[in-house]
Amino acid sequence: MGRKQKPAFCGRITRFMNTNTQPLLEWRAPARINHEKSDRWYLVSGIICAIFVVYGILTGAWTMSITFGMIAGLYFYVRNLDHPLHYIRIFEGGIEFDGLYYIWPDFKHFWIPASVGMTAGAGSSIFGIS
Repeated sequence: MGRKQKPAFCGRITRFMNTNTQPLLEWRAPARINHEKSDRWYLVSGIICAIFVVYGILTGAWTMSITFGMIAGLYFYVRNLDHPLHYIRIFEGGIEFDGLYYIWPDFKHFWIPASVGMTAGAGSSIFGIS
């Protein structure tokens, strides 16, 4: 007989939880902080990008021109997207993040960044759950 397979969804994360418990702390925060840049920054970076595009055209490196053109376009596209707000609630038994409940034993580590409005550290998984 084969070994019994563990189901993909173990039931530790659930969309429904006991509604009798009150959150200890709750807040809404954007997915990332909006860093304001000056007009000078945009001017300098636009000139540098344009130089690379023109250089690529003059030397026949079309892929370089296309790449730098796409980098500039994607930057402004992503820059103008709205950052979604996440809903975070802390309970005695765990944390609810956007409707998903995580119990404390599931965590290896947990931190709340000191920066105002951040929800997770750079390059990290949500709340350090592994």
